[in-house]
Amino acid sequence: MSNYNSRHLRLAAETLSTDLNGLSQLEVIFNVYSNRLNFSDVNYVNKVLPRCLQILKGNLGSFYEAHGSSVYGYEKCGNRDEWVKYKWNEMLEKDLVYITVSDRDNSEEICGFISFALSDSLSSEPEHRPALTRSTKPCLFLYEIHLEKSWQSRGLGSLIFSKILEPLASEMNSPSLELCVFTSNQIALDWYRNMGFKTSITFSKDLIGMSKIIAN
Repeated sequence: MSNYNSRHLRLAAETLSTDLNGLSQLEVIFNVYSNRLNFSDVNYVNKVLPRCLQILKGNLGSFYEAHGSSVYGYEKCGNRDEWVKYKWNEMLEKDLVYITVSDRDNSEEICGFISFALSDSLSSEPEHRPALTRSTKPCLFLYEIHLEKSWQSRGLGSLIFSKILEPLASEMNSPSLELCVFTSNQIALDWYRNMGFKTSITFSKDLIGMSKIIAN
């Protein structure tokens, strides 16, 4: 992906987040970062990203302990946290944009985050993709969406999709919004399906790709 596209994605995310931050009735505020722009920021690398990883571990640690070797292709060993170094390297990919979620009353405390980038479709084989995604335009790929457990079931996840991710995909003229999910994570599978996502590719018995068509 070009640096221009990455910058455009970040700027569009900032606009959407600023609009949401202007709604005083929301319990949270959103802050936007990008690996390209903020990688020299000590606070970002030493505080923001580690906090995101901590939240991720709290939500999906057990799934990665069980299936991380098949996802990242390393040999199983006695260290259950072996997956963490692979995930950390993934989190540092240069084109990733992050939006953190913080308590409006305590903006220093991050309680959730999403990360995303423009990407080729999960499936490189056209016959594996919905007809409308057969395009040379990049999809918006959602790497992570996480909220601390105490902030779940408040409608924030749905808000993030409807007010940030889907408008962002539309703004970037992406044909689809795509993500990966563990097949054993039934709660996430059901939630994504309720949000309109459909299975687009099966990577293994442990991991599938899902996509949602974006009307542009």
